[in-house]
Amino acid sequence: MVTSPKTPKRRKAPAPALAPTAAAAAEEIWWDRSAFATGVDMSIPCPEVLDVTGRHRVLVFGPMKVLPAGRWRLAARFALSPDAAGHDYILQFIHGGALAERRFRPTASGEFEVALVNEFDHDAAAAIRLWNARALFHGELRFHGALVTRESAPPPTKQE
Repeated sequence: MVTSPKTPKRRKAPAPALAPTAAAAAEEIWWDRSAFATGVDMSIPCPEVLDVTGRHRVLVFGPMKVLPAGRWRLAARFALSPDAAGHDYILQFIHGGALAERRFRPTASGEFEVALVNEFDHDAAAAIRLWNARALFHGELRFHGALVTRESAPPPTKQE
């Protein structure tokens, strides 16, 4: 092969890796509180402070943003007042028809991070729902947002 200054030299491509490395597969997305709604009505933005007083209901919902197929970890971050602690809450991570759920009970007030993992086989809109599992008489929740991290891509499909 003849090369000139205008023709770049061709180099042999490196052999493909058998599996993506953790660094190559990792992808992080921060969903700020402003992307979420109060309850399931997306027209009511999530306020800085949510009054959790009342019946069992969805406290925070959103953001309905498309995530590609793969294994994703969600870490919801929020703070609870002393009156809101000691009660059951439910965190759900929804993607298309896939649902991961975790029930938890913070024993004290303060800052919290609750994590879930969900695996999706196709691209679809994703959301979280944070519920109070039972009626509460008093308390406040400060929802900060959620960090969504892609832990791995889906396995390649076999070509026949």
